[in-house]
Amino acid sequence: TGNFAVENESLVVKISSILFNGRDVTEEHRAELESNVNSSLYRLLPQRYVQSFEMGEGRVVVRSKMRP
Repeated sequence: TGNFAVENESLVVKISSILFNGRDVTEEHRAELESNVNSSLYRLLPQRYVQSFEMGEGRVVVRSKMRP
């Protein structure tokens, strides 16, 4: 489980827990998973200053500005 957040004008994911076959593997895999997802988010929003986002109905709406 995790949530999106805006940090340093970028959309990022914050992982709170990772369960695998009922075992908590959060500490072993959190950093790598966050890094991979955040890298993908950055590629989806290149050259953007993210201001806010909203989640709903299976989508994420991001409000941002272009970087000069």
